[in-house]
Amino acid sequence: MPTILRGTKAPLQQWFESNFDPTTGYTYRAEFVGTDYDQMAALMNSFTSAGVSAVIRNQFGISTLTLTDATGTVVVDKWELGVDEERPSIFENPLFLSYVNAAANPSRVVTMMRNALQNGDPLNSAWDTLATDSNFTTAANGANLTKLKQYFDDYNLGVTNFVRGKYRLRHTTNAPNRWQVNIADFNVERAYTIAQLLNETQNTSLWVLPLPGYLAYKISNYYVTSLGSPTRANYAFGAFKMRSNACTAAYNRVEIVTEYVIDMINTNLYSFI
Repeated sequence: MPTILRGTKAPLQQWFESNFDPTTGYTYRAEFVGTDYDQMAALMNSFTSAGVSAVIRNQFGISTLTLTDATGTVVVDKWELGVDEERPSIFENPLFLSYVNAAANPSRVVTMMRNALQNGDPLNSAWDTLATDSNFTTAANGANLTKLKQYFDDYNLGVTNFVRGKYRLRHTTNAPNRWQVNIADFNVERAYTIAQLLNETQNTSLWVLPLPGYLAYKISNYYVTSLGSPTRANYAFGAFKMRSNACTAAYNRVEIVTEYVIDMINTNLYSFI
């Protein structure tokens, strides 16, 4: 049977709603109803070209357009402070180095012990040779030789490494896919002092949700004492800013992930901002 439709052909908005989610930010929804499919399709195209999600439905001659718009300028921040677990050599252990640093020549102590352990005879014979070397005993004059002997024995028994955790600060920005500029793209592959890192990550003009105070406290009270040598003049403690990853997300948005590796930085290879 023929259908008789009464009303306007032009699309008319029926309702509108807005909601906020901490992951995706603000989302706006609306619905239009009209009796002319071509006019509704043209309206749909105008929204989809602007990046708005749209669904059109035609039933019994009535066209309904439902819009889901998350293209606003709302940016959502997420911070994570992860731990990288590594197993460096026993020669990088802070307790071991505390005894070595008491020596007259710490570098000589480490070098001679390393050579004796890795190239000398097994067990006590290597230590006997080392302990009678005047260069070693003079260099270790201020160190506890008994304690160094315990480290020497541990190494020969297989205790060649120790567990150490290092912080890695990760920030995820969830932004509209039309966003043009982000702080993640500045000073990449550069080093920061801890003060510079906190100044950037806690800047309220750069982030919607700056770095939380607890995470800043953990970073401020963390310090790596050594990278394996008692004195390394070309190293400085700080954070290295990696290049960011970016991928599309739900509701026409993009996620930008930036990581700062907190560690000793080789100043011969990397420059500070």
